[in-house]
Amino acid sequence: MPRGGGPRLRAAAALATLALVAVGQGCSYPRVIDEGRVDEAYLERLIGRTAAARGIALGDAPLRWELLTDEQQRARLRAAIAEVASDTEVQLTTWRAFGLVEPGFDAERLAELVLRQVAAHYDPRTKTFYLVERPRASGQARLASWLLERDLEQEFVVCHEVVHALQDRRHDLERFLEGAAGADAALARRAVVEGDATYFGLAAMFAGVPGVDLDALEVDPAMLDDDLGDLEGAPPVVVEGLLFPYLGGLRLLQSLGAAREQVWSRPPRSTEQVLHPAKYRADEPPVRVVLGAGAPPPGWSLVAEDTLGEALLRVLLRQAPAVDRAEADRGAAGWGGDAYRVYQGPGGALALAWALQFDTPADAREFVDLYRRRARALPPSLSSLCALHGPRGAVVVEAPSGEVLAAIAPVALLHEVPAPGVEAAAEAAEGR
Repeated sequence: MPRGGGPRLRAAAALATLALVAVGQGCSYPRVIDEGRVDEAYLERLIGRTAAARGIALGDAPLRWELLTDEQQRARLRAAIAEVASDTEVQLTTWRAFGLVEPGFDAERLAELVLRQVAAHYDPRTKTFYLVERPRASGQARLASWLLERDLEQEFVVCHEVVHALQDRRHDLERFLEGAAGADAALARRAVVEGDATYFGLAAMFAGVPGVDLDALEVDPAMLDDDLGDLEGAPPVVVEGLLFPYLGGLRLLQSLGAAREQVWSRPPRSTEQVLHPAKYRADEPPVRVVLGAGAPPPGWSLVAEDTLGEALLRVLLRQAPAVDRAEADRGAAGWGGDAYRVYQGPGGALALAWALQFDTPADAREFVDLYRRRARALPPSLSSLCALHGPRGAVVVEAPSGEVLAAIAPVALLHEVPAPGVEAAAEAAEGR
């Protein structure tokens, strides 16, 4: 090693020295919010800079904002969560049926995880963005704020929420989000909203900084570890649901260059189009999968009927033992479309009927292999059928008994499968 430890070591030593100096001086820097007071001049500069970056004129109507205490914000958000309590319970039941959360993971735990991640928020109903004072940044963020004499952490939060307010003025956020057909399409539209706010929030922060190419900026999820510390131990489906709209949406907008505004007039139809921008540009729609008309036995009722989509299929396949993230994502990449039904029966028992369509026969077989590896690692509480069907299809049926399994099997897809013998059904479906 060259004398002095090399450039990386010297840079680390310099940063450490700067950090000590910063701490010694109290690491003081201007703050947007300090001791319960908003620096209105600082805030208005951020609003103006963000409007310019987003290309939406403020006009004569100023943006409405309000400073809340942490308790006030939690109360507002809890009220909003209570309004969608029934939808949340359906979502949790669906996740349990897919094995994405443990049976004891309930709405209260989900709400607490979400509440801990919200630093500020924009409400399209009141047309107001709500600010909350945050503790001073720590580590490198605090050092950078001190060196640049800017409240970088709060700047990003403010710029992001101001973009949401501007989006609402131009595109009517409530109407845009409500226009999605199904859960996967809704997640794709959330990626538009959050990806746009992330992209243009960063553009506002970096305005005037030479040499910054936002389209080439890579955001590694590992960089968010400090901000996501409160999510430690959270189910991966929750973490992905929180991160995907920001990171997936950002990457989609980066890939579209000057054409990025079109995502508002032609939103992605699926998370597949968000994950694979070429499919968005080609406007490749998801395959419409129709489940058969099999009815559940007496005592069972339909709880949910929807599409899982590629983004959550990735999460599901990552549960397979000895499967790394890249392998699971490849296994999901052949997704063409899917449809599922979740049923609930006596004692809260759950059953799942799920049919998928893939781009190629090889894609279907790759999925089935990974799904079976995952299923073997889950508690053996369900009878299950995981079968290839046709050249590019796959079918998953899980139920607490062979009788229920046979009753909810997608009849149109499994018409040749005898029931209720689970092993015989699997063998027949695969032509073994």
